[in-house]
Amino acid sequence: MAPISLNALQRLFRGWDAVHPYNAAQAFQLCGTFSVDAAQQAWTDALVALGLGHVSFQRNRVTHSAATGPQAVHRVPEDTSLEEYVSAELDRPFLLGDGSPFRPFLLREGEGTWLGVTYPHWVADSVSIRILLREWLMRLCVENPPPSHAVTQVSAGYWKLFAAGGVWRAALAFIKGHQRLRAARKPLTMSFGDDPSKVLVRRAPEGLGAAVRACCRERGVRVSDLMLAGLLEAASRHVPLQQRPNRRNVAVGCIVDLRPHARPTIDDAFGLFLGFASIICGPEECSDWPRLLESVRRQSERHRRPGIAATCTTWISAALAVSALIPRRRTNHFYRKTMPLAAGLSSVNLNREWPMEFFPSPLIDYLRISPTGPIAPAVLSATEMGPRLTLALTYQRGVVNAAAAEAIVESVIDRLDAWCGATDRALVDKRAQT
Repeated sequence: MAPISLNALQRLFRGWDAVHPYNAAQAFQLCGTFSVDAAQQAWTDALVALGLGHVSFQRNRVTHSAATGPQAVHRVPEDTSLEEYVSAELDRPFLLGDGSPFRPFLLREGEGTWLGVTYPHWVADSVSIRILLREWLMRLCVENPPPSHAVTQVSAGYWKLFAAGGVWRAALAFIKGHQRLRAARKPLTMSFGDDPSKVLVRRAPEGLGAAVRACCRERGVRVSDLMLAGLLEAASRHVPLQQRPNRRNVAVGCIVDLRPHARPTIDDAFGLFLGFASIICGPEECSDWPRLLESVRRQSERHRRPGIAATCTTWISAALAVSALIPRRRTNHFYRKTMPLAAGLSSVNLNREWPMEFFPSPLIDYLRISPTGPIAPAVLSATEMGPRLTLALTYQRGVVNAAAAEAIVESVIDRLDAWCGATDRALVDKRAQT
């Protein structure tokens, strides 16, 4: 493939990666067992078909090229859990330079097999990695998979793709958002070594994801807003935050997929096309669930009004410009002061994507794991597939301890379950009255 310039977010993530590995992971679980040899052959074939497997750099330009020769898949020892393995992988740097940006793995668990990949997040977003994992699964499970073509790339930058129209309104929204963040409480760092990550994976009760989506349709609430409100409530209680008279609010962030906003469309492009939005609520809202959910809904709507893609582009460009002026050792301090998020959310619904072609057999489950980085000490990745909702919380051990991490995930699940129950009761009462 021809070399392309790294976009603004890729350059920003590369800077974060230089401070501490900023890695992500995705994996799928299949019925039955598979040999490492078969997994390696399918993985190699997938990389060759898509034209991926090796990257080389020349300043801020990167070239993707197809893998040459067999590509190893790491067999995880059976006495190592998925959580343990991925936790270690998030903290293990990729020694790039030139080389492979992917570390595939195989882990047998019970009657199934996990196949997944860890990668430096600057390389790709979740959509791109799912393109790669689909090719791997097809070549492992489908007898005569259809021919594939090399992935497409996008050379245009964020301003050209996402900031057409509404730039001034987006800039004003960015300034207002920055001012509001100055009143948010900062995460309390309990040690200097707060970068090492740990991953906690939990599956919500079967059918809860579908119930949440149905209840949201009934009440006209976005699923993402409900998840954000649940996470904000949990983070306000369980993430250690500093106490300051002028900082009383709690903020959480949400990962935004910018692909639907691009012109021209980039649906199948391989790369990184994400943005961020922040939600900020006061202590009175955090302790009153109806008020909290309504506040989150209003703020989300306000974010979309000036154009979320242009606002994200403004934020990323500002962060990239300022990052060049900050010493690496001060990166975490800077972001926790200027963008003090208690937690972050990355939510994906796979029910209209390719995994449903293979679910529930041979595909059993799908897992996405996000990095924490200098902004948020805890990030929740929620993945819905069929009746299953899988939650993976990545947290920095120097800020959030194991008990608090468990409490965050359980609190979110309990809130979703309770809200669905309340919605069902309200609908029953309404129908009885009519």
